[in-house]
Amino acid sequence: MTKENVVWITGASSGIGKAMAFEWASLGYKVALSSRRKELLDNVAVEINHSGGVALAIPCDITDENAIENAVQQIIATWGRLDVVVANAGFGVFGGIEKLTAKDWNRQLQGNVTGLALTVKYALPH
Repeated sequence: MTKENVVWITGASSGIGKAMAFEWASLGYKVALSSRRKELLDNVAVEINHSGGVALAIPCDITDENAIENAVQQIIATWGRLDVVVANAGFGVFGGIEKLTAKDWNRQLQGNVTGLALTVKYALPH
């Protein structure tokens, strides 16, 4: 591994994704960070960059196929490569089953299944 290796982490603005971002940066990887929450994402990138790592914040909603494709294109345009992808973004629906709608379930499937598959689809060629 050299300083040129690049990892892209979705769901990187908090929780496990954020923790992984710091860990990958400590291993010397350039870290592309994605999530829907731009302000939190920017804070993570600033903290990594100030600690000697290299991070790039790329807001991305994994329920939007164009956003996923654009995020990959931005990583390639910036660093010319993508070595590791951590498709960490996801969410759950909460509440009693009698109150959840098809829209609720479809949103969860879009994020946790389709979004993950499309993240891999667009990253894999690189």
